Amino acid sequence: MLTNNASLGGVDGIAAIGVKAGLDEKVLRACMSSDKFDAAINSDRAIAQSIGVQGTPTFVIGSSSGSSVEGLLLVGAQPFSAFESRIRSLLAN
Repeated sequence: MLTNNASLGGVDGIAAIGVKAGLDEKVLRACMSSDKFDAAINSDRAIAQSIGVQGTPTFVIGSSSGSSVEGLLLVGAQPFSAFESRIRSLLAN
């Protein structure tokens, strides 16, 4: 959201959205300009990429253990029926 924020109106547009949602603008802007969470975000991104996640939303229907995941990936906004059929398939096995 912060890297490709042009469609949201840039940093000012994101700040306006935050203020409208009740956030303190000064605190929000400080947070957006901080690199405090970069390492954690990059770590999460690397784990996601290592299991085949390439976009959001991505759902794993199965089980996970640490950094490994066994199951089916469901990518993108999907109707309930897509989740239901995959869950039923797993339960049948």
